[in-house]
Amino acid sequence: MKNTCYQSDYALGLEIQKILLDAGIENPVNTDKIRVWNDPAHMEQLTGKLAMFFDELGIYRDSNDCNHTANRLIDYWCQQLFYGLDYNRFPEVNPMSNEFAYHNPLIAEDIQFTSTCEHHLVPIHGVAVIAYKPDKIVVGLNKLNAIVDFFTHRPQLQERLTRQIFITLKYILQTEDIAVLIRARHDCICSNGITDFTSFHSSFELGGIFSSDTSFKQHLLDKLK
Repeated sequence: MKNTCYQSDYALGLEIQKILLDAGIENPVNTDKIRVWNDPAHMEQLTGKLAMFFDELGIYRDSNDCNHTANRLIDYWCQQLFYGLDYNRFPEVNPMSNEFAYHNPLIAEDIQFTSTCEHHLVPIHGVAVIAYKPDKIVVGLNKLNAIVDFFTHRPQLQERLTRQIFITLKYILQTEDIAVLIRARHDCICSNGITDFTSFHSSFELGGIFSSDTSFKQHLLDKLK
């Protein structure tokens, strides 16, 4: 299982899942299948099917190096790479009252992540910037990183990732004043015929003051450069 420095909150995860489904931006997955990722019998079945796939590809599995590859991959995909599909593992956020009446923007920069391209199942390497202007609710700063980590650990599209984080934070922080900006390099572009190793793609979602106030908006957009 992926090691994380935070506790999980399944109840909050289910609330977020419903919000994303209602917004039409949840990942297209079979949640019944994901619920049994921790079932050893199901994992064994998946391992067997992947092993058969390798056989059909012509990859020998009787060498020391490849003998347990199918088992390692299934464990890695379900417990680490795609753990963000399992809302049992949604991070505990613990929203707190803004008792200091702090109402200037809080900005978390250079949140580095690696996700997975939904089209080719190859890495996406990126950096996120998260900003919010507290109203009545604040959260620990590391909770922003944890939410980014959760949604990047699933097969993703950059546009959907941006909106999932934005809508989740808007719900948790109970404010429209949210900004999510992502700059990422997609390995599918580097290795799928085009071989462009230098291009980055940027996406952003700005709400409230970060959309209406020109100075705030430009300050954040400059961080994508």
